[in-house]
Amino acid sequence: MKKKNSKILGVSLICSIILFSTYIMPISLGTPLEINPVIRDTPNVNGEIDIDEWNDILFDTAYLKTKPEEPLGLETSIKAIQDKNDLYMLFQFEINNGSQGPNGFLAILISNANSYTQYDFVDAKIVNISSYTDYTYTDYNIDYTTNNFTRDQLIDGNGAGKIEKQSDVNIFTYEFHIPLDIDKSEDAYLEYGKSYKFNISQGENPSYPEGIIRSDNITINIKNPPETPFFNIEILMIAFSITIFSLNGAFIGFYIYRIILLKKKMKRIR
Repeated sequence: MKKKNSKILGVSLICSIILFSTYIMPISLGTPLEINPVIRDTPNVNGEIDIDEWNDILFDTAYLKTKPEEPLGLETSIKAIQDKNDLYMLFQFEINNGSQGPNGFLAILISNANSYTQYDFVDAKIVNISSYTDYTYTDYNIDYTTNNFTRDQLIDGNGAGKIEKQSDVNIFTYEFHIPLDIDKSEDAYLEYGKSYKFNISQGENPSYPEGIIRSDNITINIKNPPETPFFNIEILMIAFSITIFSLNGAFIGFYIYRIILLKKKMKRIR
């Protein structure tokens, strides 16, 4: 009886893994998109998405697909910014009116290695939009043994999303803020100077992973944090200016003092 139960449990586990793998597709047709984040001032991910904060960054383009053999996929524009502590990402795509309602989610599944192997994707950061403007951000870890997205006890990072309804299309915009170099059991550990695979997955109903409609993989090259200069140029210039003015003041004071002494000598001579 125990052997029979073990066999049933084993078959059930294998079926769960196979079912899970049908939703998270390691699409790798052609050369995967590789993104180098721009190091600069970062956007404020606080709920109000301000596209102007991203204006000077060029878009990269990925194509989210329902199947690997799909010829085109959903064209998705991506921007990435990094500072010494965090990674920021912006995603935008259009869906024809009638194809999807006022709801939608975007999930970033993060690998803990530079690998597209499915089981290396251990971390999920998801923004779910409802009724065009309401959204929630959730941090998950992925458990392949139970086929579950488990909500993290401690939420790291942040996210925002909105849907702009236009005459022919709905424009979906998502922002993510992802901490770097934080070694925690619930999250992928993203180290400086290394590359990591991200799976970008999109869907309408917030049910994971079965709600995923289309996805694609990209590579993010995490840069080393910018070095703080040994001398701060602004402070150095201020100090230099103060020194020059002080020397000038001392010289003028000494000059005035010499004039006073000279006048005193002239009076004595008279």
